[in-house]
Amino acid sequence: MAAADKDGFLIGAVAVVVSSSVPYPFLTSRPRGHIATIVITEHYRGKGLGRKLMAVAEEYAKGKGAQDIKLEVMAFNTRAVGFYRDLGYENFSHWLSKSL
Repeated sequence: MAAADKDGFLIGAVAVVVSSSVPYPFLTSRPRGHIATIVITEHYRGKGLGRKLMAVAEEYAKGKGAQDIKLEVMAFNTRAVGFYRDLGYENFSHWLSKSL
């Protein structure tokens, strides 16, 4: 986990996990990074902090041998989707949901 602070107050954090477990039999077993969460306080959004934290997370994963990195983002969160696309992230799979 990497964190950013300003004057002793937490303003952002990212958590990344690297594992070799394969949840699906059709995927090759190799180290993969997974962004578990990234949060930036509202006042500091849009100021480059998210990009810096993502770069730290990616470098950490790479240093642990990860060959790729994944994350999950809600489809309705268009601002976040655009942010990740700007960083080079692409669709990997689709989760579908239905209210019951």
